Amino acid sequence: MYIILAASAFGDYATKMGNDIITSRSASSVSGNPTMLAWRGRRLLYTDEADSNSRINAGVIKDYTGGGIQRARLLFSNAIKGFQPQWHLLGNFNKPPDLPGDDTGLQRRVRNVRFISTFDEAFIGKEDTDLHFYAADPSVDKEMVRLGPTFMSVLLNTYQHDYTYTCPQTIIDDSKELMESSNHFATFAKMFLVKRDSQDDFFTIKKARERFRHGLLMHNTDLYHVIPKVPAEQEFRDNLPRILRAPIYPRKKIDGADVYSVVPGWRLRSVEEVLNDDPDA
Repeated sequence: MYIILAASAFGDYATKMGNDIITSRSASSVSGNPTMLAWRGRRLLYTDEADSNSRINAGVIKDYTGGGIQRARLLFSNAIKGFQPQWHLLGNFNKPPDLPGDDTGLQRRVRNVRFISTFDEAFIGKEDTDLHFYAADPSVDKEMVRLGPTFMSVLLNTYQHDYTYTCPQTIIDDSKELMESSNHFATFAKMFLVKRDSQDDFFTIKKARERFRHGLLMHNTDLYHVIPKVPAEQEFRDNLPRILRAPIYPRKKIDGADVYSVVPGWRLRSVEEVLNDDPDA
């Protein structure tokens, strides 16, 4: 319902975009794209409840929110028009969408705002504020439309040029949790890697990749079949040190032997240790 309120408040400055747009590839600037031209000058782009099984296209999100010039043309027209985006993109999901959680560009952009309240007519006279259960109002859609101008007046009276916005810590934490749950490298690190005080403890990227392969086959774990195949070693080298905020040595002399792609200060847990964490495994 918040989208109805926001759309009513912004009026012609708000418009709805199709869910398929954020789950598909970017449209070519030479292709007819009258829909994008309709977004020119808009301040709010929003979606309806998208299919939670769809995977969000990170490239499209970054393209539409990066501030770069957007180019498109009308159907049957040769004139390509460009404009500067002025919108905020608001996605609406019943369940957390499937995101490429290891994309740092997306991590900077995505903010996960959870709506924890449940509204149902069954709660009439039985509301529970502790559990966030509230009675549903069947006429709330019309009420949101009616309150749109009032909401905009509140925004205009509140927002000043010297106003600074600080994102609530709850939203920051929820956004981090959403991205980490979509990042199979972060999931792997949480399951299999333990921080150690001694730099004598270490693991190699090769061993980590082998352990990851085992993790994909482990039932009742967050890593089970999270992706169809094991990523290449280079992806492990690019992602694990960054997630752990640890150095990686291309080659290190250990016990007189050359060991490659070494990450010190962390211990790689065995499959048995991880399985013993879950009594149902």
